[in-house]
Amino acid sequence: TFQHVTVRTERKGDPHLPLPPLATLKGLLTSLCSMGRTIRIFRGGLASLRGVRHRPHRGFTSLAEASPLDRFMGSSQNNFNTGIPPSFSLEEGVDRSAAREFRLRVRSGEHVEQTSGCVPGHVQANFVALPKAYAFDFLVFCLRNPRPCPLLAMTDPGKGDPGIIASGADLRTDIPRYLVFREGKVVESTTDVSEYWQSDMVGFLLGCSFSWEQKLADRNLAPRNVVEGLNVSMYRTSLKNQQSGPFQGNLVVSMRPYKESQIEEVNQITKSYPGAHGGPIHWGNPDALGIGDIHDPDYGDV
Repeated sequence: TFQHVTVRTERKGDPHLPLPPLATLKGLLTSLCSMGRTIRIFRGGLASLRGVRHRPHRGFTSLAEASPLDRFMGSSQNNFNTGIPPSFSLEEGVDRSAAREFRLRVRSGEHVEQTSGCVPGHVQANFVALPKAYAFDFLVFCLRNPRPCPLLAMTDPGKGDPGIIASGADLRTDIPRYLVFREGKVVESTTDVSEYWQSDMVGFLLGCSFSWEQKLADRNLAPRNVVEGLNVSMYRTSLKNQQSGPFQGNLVVSMRPYKESQIEEVNQITKSYPGAHGGPIHWGNPDALGIGDIHDPDYGDV
């Protein structure tokens, strides 16, 4: 199953080429609340081009000191990976009918909302499409930023079928909502992008943290956004992604609240899914990510 993803653009290079979109994808920022103080966990998302408000946060000590942020910052300079290993293959005997049926519901227009909590136990993905002229640079961008952009699949030019990862799916119609950008601005929100799908269009599927929400729920750790039927809260950070050609920008993270005592268990579960952003990139003081007001997300629901 798929969810809609925001794409942004920044012009560079040849002005006569079509403007490439720069994805602002999700990662995960988990806010942990206990005994009157707030502790936070963060996972990789993707890019925004605007600045971030800055407001100091106090009262974060032991857990903030144990944050994996430094490790994430060090590894992000050298990673060059996809979201799945070369040995990937689909397991035989698994019933995937629920995912196929859900995609058909989306295609028919029956489901047009965000997909958090939908079809539990199946992989969800973020989606980006752009002309072939920019596909290589975006591919390299994903490989250089595997935490925010864990690459699951890439289509041939002009094809809407993502291959074995979602056999029979049509990326032009099977996503509840698409945002179409021109010159860096949203010009349309639609449930079908067939009219925009040029013969040289290349589609990318990038892993999504919605994929492991049911795994948390199975351990009595259901994310609050799932329980309340809302989209997850998302924030622009001050952390820079690794640039590739015209694609650059800052990390975007999303937030799910938990008790302080649940941090380690949430970490152990989510880090087992590197193809869905993996484990936390940070917990503790949100000021370390340049997040000004935790109660005012840039995207998603509060």
